[in-house]
Amino acid sequence: MSTITATFHDFTPGRLQRQMKQTAVEPHGESIFSDMADGNLATEFIFSFAGFSYAESQLILTLCGIIGDGPDTVKLFDEEVAKIASCNERTVRRWRKAYLEKAKLLNFWPLEIIEGELCKETLRYLPTAYRITFADTLEQIVRTARASAEYRKDRVKAIERASSLHYEDIEQAPPKLRKRKPQQAQKTPLTHLRCAAKNLGSAQNLLGFMTESQRAAFVNRQRESLRETLDAMRKQMAEIEAVLSGTPATVEDIQVKGVPDKMSGTPPPLTKSQRLMSAIKKKKHGHKLKSRSTSIRRKTLRRGIRLSRRAVNRK
Repeated sequence: MSTITATFHDFTPGRLQRQMKQTAVEPHGESIFSDMADGNLATEFIFSFAGFSYAESQLILTLCGIIGDGPDTVKLFDEEVAKIASCNERTVRRWRKAYLEKAKLLNFWPLEIIEGELCKETLRYLPTAYRITFADTLEQIVRTARASAEYRKDRVKAIERASSLHYEDIEQAPPKLRKRKPQQAQKTPLTHLRCAAKNLGSAQNLLGFMTESQRAAFVNRQRESLRETLDAMRKQMAEIEAVLSGTPATVEDIQVKGVPDKMSGTPPPLTKSQRLMSAIKKKKHGHKLKSRSTSIRRKTLRRGIRLSRRAVNRK
């Protein structure tokens, strides 16, 4: 005779409800919004793997909602697409041009486009035919992601993993170009020096915009902090100069360009725009003086020639 055993749990009603909520599996993908969100995210991953940018895939993202589950090919005028997307017809043409250039470069056509020919009777172009070629793969990606246990924990990672798995099922799909962690640009000392020079010029311009009373009050309040900052800058510049020249340099030999040696109520040096205007004025007035002096020299020379001729005639 076989014995049947069973586990018995003695729960209070409140604890039983909490236990049922914790163990219950919530259904996913049953709402219209979840279907739209999962399909849109899977489409983004496919274009990202192929190497399409957002501007190059904007036309496909717009037409996915227009085509839907209808016939394989949909014929639309540019004005119809522009009306649905709330944009101009030129914007639609720009989207199509960017997509065609990228698709031709990759030899990958997730959206087939057959542009309409010119009708001789109406003298108007026929509508453009569009067809999406990865719809079946998109459904497989969403089903695979929802069937995995990772979907309940992290929906984005589950769809990304499923997209990477079924990406090769697409016909003529190029190699994956997307990197999870893009490599950062290497920082160089020249970049930091340029940023420091730019910030120093901004500080100089701010001092130039102040009046004499404001500048004097600012210097009186921040005299110690300014002196410490300038000393640190001079020391750093001396070390950099020593590295560049190969010889040790002292702090006294280095002067920070654009910063006065002693902070006082006197105005700072002229800015770049002020120096330019001053040079233009000097050049303008100098040209007049030069032309005037040249004419005076010519008159003096002519007068000397006439006097010498008169002296010769007298003799």
